[in-house]
Amino acid sequence: MTWNIRGLNKSYNQREFKKFLLTNKVDMIACLETRVKQQRSKVIQRKMGDDWQFKDNYAYAPNGRIWIGWKIANVQVTVLDGSDQLIHCLVKDNNSSFTSYITFVYGLHNVQHRIPLWRNLRNMISNGLWLIIGDFNSVLHLDDIVNGTPVHQTEMTDFQSYLDDIGVGQITKKRVQILMEQ
Repeated sequence: MTWNIRGLNKSYNQREFKKFLLTNKVDMIACLETRVKQQRSKVIQRKMGDDWQFKDNYAYAPNGRIWIGWKIANVQVTVLDGSDQLIHCLVKDNNSSFTSYITFVYGLHNVQHRIPLWRNLRNMISNGLWLIIGDFNSVLHLDDIVNGTPVHQTEMTDFQSYLDDIGVGQITKKRVQILMEQ
């Protein structure tokens, strides 16, 4: 699961975040757009509890655009690659046979700045189950926008082309149900 949390500096947001994790029994999450400086990140991450481990992309993005957190007892995470727009990892559920590559994305806001994201993702095509989730700051279809800035068809071309190139697409509710039954 991902959450574009838009700021974890405020103690109120930190309490809401921890409450959300507990209430929904979340074992793994990616926080996007945390707006937390690196020197404060560990303090905030420790507030989630000793049973949580976190990785981030501060090495590539000074504002740490992506945090990945997981419950150590339930999930194993091996970070394989990272950039200012993604963290790519291998995830294993300790309580089942579920294993997947998961790439967490927070795309830059400018079409030109997202080109390296598409290039990085093309280079990491994985064998096996691969989930790519997050906020691409791009849409596939004009009707995907709700209360947002209008988008022109040309702005969607790179995203659509990338998905076509590697043969992936949006996951539907039906597909999620099939995956959960396996």
